[in-house]
Amino acid sequence: MAGTFASLGWRPVLVFGTAAAVALCLFTVQTPAAPNGQITVRGANSGSHLRLTVSGRNIVVRGYLAPARRSGCRYGRGRAVCPLAGVSTITVRMGPANDKVEVKEKLPIPLTVHLGKGSDKFIGNGERDTCYPEGSRRNRCIGGGGRDVCITGPRNSDCVGGPGDDLCIHSTGSDGCWGGPGDDVCRMGPGRDGCHGGPGNDHLYGGPDPDQLYGGPGRDYCDGGPGWGKSHTCERGPRR
Repeated sequence: MAGTFASLGWRPVLVFGTAAAVALCLFTVQTPAAPNGQITVRGANSGSHLRLTVSGRNIVVRGYLAPARRSGCRYGRGRAVCPLAGVSTITVRMGPANDKVEVKEKLPIPLTVHLGKGSDKFIGNGERDTCYPEGSRRNRCIGGGGRDVCITGPRNSDCVGGPGDDLCIHSTGSDGCWGGPGDDVCRMGPGRDGCHGGPGNDHLYGGPDPDQLYGGPGRDYCDGGPGWGKSHTCERGPRR
């Protein structure tokens, strides 16, 4: 009877305990901790349209992905689930093909996007975004609401801010910046650039070439810089 009891009672408990341990191990392996509190997601080299949403305490990224070790996410077919516990930022890095990164819901943490080579576009959604258009002509960063930063690379790129106090920093190339509503700052680099401050008290600075600075509604400061750019609808500064 004792042997029968043991075979009927203890063995199922042991099997259940073993199964639970295996499941726990699998979950641990599939959900690596985000190093230094930062989630990192990489788009596939073949090109991708990544869509970011929020589900509970997770950020979900859908699209063609390049699996990454120690990224802070669980990867499935065309999807990455990234827990937010202990995380302060998320970074998205795209590959050399034509890509699009689109935030469908406002993220609870700041987002940094590197668009890479190819003809790319980023669309934010109210979180604090930092976007690097990088290596191709006419790459475009559209931050949406929030305090956004756009830092261009060596090719012609466009930065579009939206509501919030935005910062555009332009490198070489003929770049465009649209600050939108808010107190924006625009710093132009080499190349014939154009900056539109929009509503708010903006600060617009030209670069080594003759840039066009448009203050817009508000009390704006414009400095054409060493390139003697032209200022339009600006109330303060050299306005040359």
